[in-house]
This record gives sequence, structure tokens and C-alpha cells, in this order.
Amino acid sequence: QTGPLLPPRRERSSLQRSTMIRLPQLCAGVCSAGAPCTSPGRTWHKAPDAMVRRAVFASAVMAMKSLRCKALRRPSHRPSSERGAAKLVQPAAVEEQAKPGTEAAERRYNLDNGKIYTFKELRRWAERLSLSKEEVEAHWNRYCRPIDSHGQPILAAAAPAPQVRAWQDTWNVGSLDRIWTKADAAHVHAVSGAGYGLLGAFVLLDMIMHDAAVLNGEFSAQLPRWVAFAALFLGCVNASSGLQPSLLGQRSGLLKSLGLGPDADLKSGGFVNASIFYLVICYQALRALPDVVPEVLAAPLDVVVGLTTFVAVAHQAVILRGWVDKGSLNGIDAFIIPGIFNLPVAYHLLMEGQVWLTQMSMRHPGFPEFFFAANFAIAWSCAMITFVLSLCERRVISLTLRNMLMLLFPLLVFGAVVPSRASLMVPEFFRNDLSVMFTLSP
Repeated sequence: QTGPLLPPRRERSSLQRSTMIRLPQLCAGVCSAGAPCTSPGRTWHKAPDAMVRRAVFASAVMAMKSLRCKALRRPSHRPSSERGAAKLVQPAAVEEQAKPGTEAAERRYNLDNGKIYTFKELRRWAERLSLSKEEVEAHWNRYCRPIDSHGQPILAAAAPAPQVRAWQDTWNVGSLDRIWTKADAAHVHAVSGAGYGLLGAFVLLDMIMHDAAVLNGEFSAQLPRWVAFAALFLGCVNASSGLQPSLLGQRSGLLKSLGLGPDADLKSGGFVNASIFYLVICYQALRALPDVVPEVLAAPLDVVVGLTTFVAVAHQAVILRGWVDKGSLNGIDAFIIPGIFNLPVAYHLLMEGQVWLTQMSMRHPGFPEFFFAANFAIAWSCAMITFVLSLCERRVISLTLRNMLMLLFPLLVFGAVVPSRASLMVPEFFRNDLSVMFTLSP
């Protein structure tokens, strides 16, 4: 009933192995023919086809039951509502959850050229546009869409036209919370800057309206001079507080913070230069008025301010050259250094001092008031340009809007304030002494 003794395992055929059942223990029962089975435990028996089919079917049923029990015992970590909602992932959710560098955001569809990139590939593509890392991340989040399993983009909505998108990017203004930072001790820099910007604009507007009214033969009262002095005081506090090491971003290395050396921080060096120039221009504005700067301090301060101006102009040239070497600025744009226009004043203060101011006042009686107003306007314009650069650096405004504002403030000063005040205070400049306005030589 049990069949003959089988050959060794390596000599069995595949057909024999498929029709055998191994008995792991002593058989209890009968074989297929009904006779008692006395075979030892580790022997092999020839089995009929029906027995093989029953054994395979029983094994399959047990395997299915085991898998079903494991599935029932597996805990569910999400409620059914979340599991159902996970099947329909909204594009906005995908865009919010997928950050650069994560597995979900490994490849995305670029709406600009219709190609699929990883974040590293997108950065290489954006190198020809000279985009910073933050701008590439903004493009990745706004204009690159996740793709599905078939490689198709998940579009939340139709992309805007390039002209519309350019307009939106230009006039998009971020949150001002980015300039309200803990690095500013007691927020002195932010508060004084806001106060100076508003009060200085009010003083300049009053100058323009007063000059226009007087030139048209009408009487117009002007703000007291102490209002302008208060604005200059806030501006000096703002410029001085802007030199905090925590705001400059460098806690080690004075030369690096000044924008000098091989590892120079040109941004912090530029802000240091702007702060120094503002203090110089404020002194020049007050120096022109009589009895404002004591005579005991006037002579030494004239020398210090004159020398500081020459050093600041040289420092400004080094900063601009560094931007040119980095490829962030064209060499033609850095050909004219803005600070050189202040060199005539620095020369007169350094070499002549009070004698120069006395001669200019005798020849042009309205010169002190005009010189004060011109320097006040230039100082306010420089402060506003520095503020605009800070906004762009903190990604509050776009690069295009920054460039527009940097042109607007100088045009406001040299196109409105200085001409109107010169026409009223020193009209002879426009007659036969136009060169005096540029050289300031009596």
C-alpha cells in the first residue's frame, strides 16, 4: 500500500516530487486502499492525484485565512473620512505639502517651458536667468506643478498669461513682518526709520508747496525749522542703529562686515557705507546754517567729515567693484560712483571750512537755506533707497519694483525739491552762475 522505497532526492524526477506527500510523523490511519499504514515518520509515500489535489486545496485555504486574519488585525491610523479624502488629492494640497528636496516633490512640471524637472535640474535651468536660490524656490512652488503616476501635471487652474504674471510679480508686496526682526534691539532701527520716512516726506512736501506758492506770488507759511531738525535726529538714530552687528549679519570679522577682503560681505558693507554717508550729509546740512554748529566744534568736525567723505567714496568704489566681479552688476553701471558728487563739499570743508561758507553766504544770501534744504532732501532720498534695498533683500518687494523706486526718489529730489528751492533762494544760479551749483566755488 505504501509503494516501494523511493530513490535518493537528487535522483528523483520532477514528476515524482510533485506527486509525493511527506509524512512528518508516524502515520495514524489508513492509506488510500484502506489498509493500515505502518510507514516510519520520515519516509515518502506515493499519493494518488486526488490526495494531491485535496492537500493543495487545503494549503491554499489555510494561506488565505492567514492573510485575512493579518489584514483584520492591522490597525488603521487614520479615520475613514481621511482615508477616503486621501484618494482625491487636491492640487493645492499637493503643492503645499511638496517641498523642494522631499520625495513627493522630486519631479515637477514647469509651466514656463512644459518640461519636467527635479529641483536640482530646475536650479541648473534657472542659472541662465541669474536667479537666487530663494527665487528658484518661489518659482518651484508657484509655477511648477506635481505630476501623477502617468507623468501628467496636476493643474489646479489655468496658468496666467506671461504678461499678467509679470505684472503680478512686479507689484506683489510681501508681509512687512520680515523687517520687524528680533535682531533689531528694542526695534529702534525699524521705529526710527518709519518715523523719519514719514516726517521727512512731510517736510519735503511742505517745501515744494511753499516754494510753488511763493513763486506764483502768493503767501504761504512754512513749517518751523525744528520739525526738520526732529526729522534729521530720527534719521541719525536710524543710521546709527543700522550698524548693529546683529542686523549686519556678521558677528566675526570687521573687514568682512565692511565688505573688504576675499570673503567680503558686500551687502553688509554697502549698508555700512550708506549709514556713514547719511551722517556726513546730515552734518553738511546743519553746517550751512549759522549758529547751529558751535564754532569750537566746527573746525575739527570739518576736517573729520572731509576726510571721512574721501574714505567713504573709496569704500563705495570697492563695494561696487566687488559686485562687478561677482557678475551681479554691469561694469558700466559702476563706472560713476554716486559719492563723487559730494567731493566738492568735502574739499571745501577740509581745506577752507568757515571761510568758504562765509564767502558763499556773502555772494549768495540765500545759499545757507538752499544748502540746508538740498542736503536734507538728498539725505532723505539716500535713506529711502537704502530702505528699498532692505525690502528687496528680505523678499518683501520684487526686483523690478525695487529698481523703479530707486529711480523715483532721486527724480523727486533733483526734479522737484532742489530746483524749486534754488529758484526761490538762489535764482542767480540759473542766470549766470550755473557752474556754482556744481562746484560750489564762490
